[in-house]
Amino acid sequence: MKTRSPGLFCFSLLLLCAFFVFAEEPPPVAPPKDPAKRPGTVVINRSVIEKEKHYKFIPLETLDYATLNSICRPWLSEGGIMTYEKARNSVLIYDTNEVIDKIAKFVGELDREAVNIRIDVDFIETGSKQDDQLRIDVDSGLSSHQQLVFENGKWVRPKNISISPKMNRDSSSKLNAQTIVTRNGYAANLWVGNTMIDPSWLNNLILTPTVVISGGGGTAVIPAPVVDFKWVDVGSKLKVCPHYQDNGNIEVELYPEVSYLDGEGKTQTVKVEQLVTRVLVRDGQRFYLGGAISSDRNTMTKLFGPEFYTSRGSNSILDTYLTATVLKPSGRPLNKKAPDGKPEFRH
Repeated sequence: MKTRSPGLFCFSLLLLCAFFVFAEEPPPVAPPKDPAKRPGTVVINRSVIEKEKHYKFIPLETLDYATLNSICRPWLSEGGIMTYEKARNSVLIYDTNEVIDKIAKFVGELDREAVNIRIDVDFIETGSKQDDQLRIDVDSGLSSHQQLVFENGKWVRPKNISISPKMNRDSSSKLNAQTIVTRNGYAANLWVGNTMIDPSWLNNLILTPTVVISGGGGTAVIPAPVVDFKWVDVGSKLKVCPHYQDNGNIEVELYPEVSYLDGEGKTQTVKVEQLVTRVLVRDGQRFYLGGAISSDRNTMTKLFGPEFYTSRGSNSILDTYLTATVLKPSGRPLNKKAPDGKPEFRH
């Protein structure tokens, strides 16, 4: 029987000890995973909900979108959208509830209620007429109706001379009132007159008849061209555009226009006279816009004839007044609504 040497045994024992000393430590065991954070599970908290985006329409009354866009667009978060829906006069916002509430509060504080404004325009025309006359009737006693008679080389002495002075004075006053009701910031028209064919177009119209050409090969018909009549409005037109301001003033833009026939025959045309003015008035204030003065005087002296001296004339003064009245909720500022949200208008 063989026996191992002590040196070989000691070497094996030393090698085994070195293996255990330099061997790697086993990896630590991972703790069990939190079931609330397992894959496929979303944890919903308040911060996540606040960052979600939603759509909302905010109606506008009189606040224009350009002003709203310049101020509120920087408030939008990343990916937020704000656009104007003209058909609904509303702004559409796609953003978080925080941004939407901020813009809605801004609109609620600055936007004011839409109102109607009544514009009364009074045209007051005052005129005066005069008719002065100095009539001299000479009775020669002859059948002739001549004032002075020269007969047989000498003037016939009149039998009677009568002098009749006359002086007439007439005055008149006429009122023409026009009323327009329109929404704040919107223009309205009032027109009185008639529509007729444009006389200048009609005078230059050349009608071409239908032409029929007959020949051995058949008949050709060239129809007359269809006449497109040109119509024109003749009368008076008034265009107004009021703008209500927060301080109670009303700025009114006025565009009066008068059209009339001028000339006769083939030279007759339609002339249009326009005026543009802008006034600033208080609510319910009657304001004098201005007027026009016209005069016509005709004086004539006749050496022969009964009307020895005549003088006729007329003066006309046209004054224009404007009154702007806001049809607003009774007893409340225009930017505040009634408790039930429904405005109660007074007239």
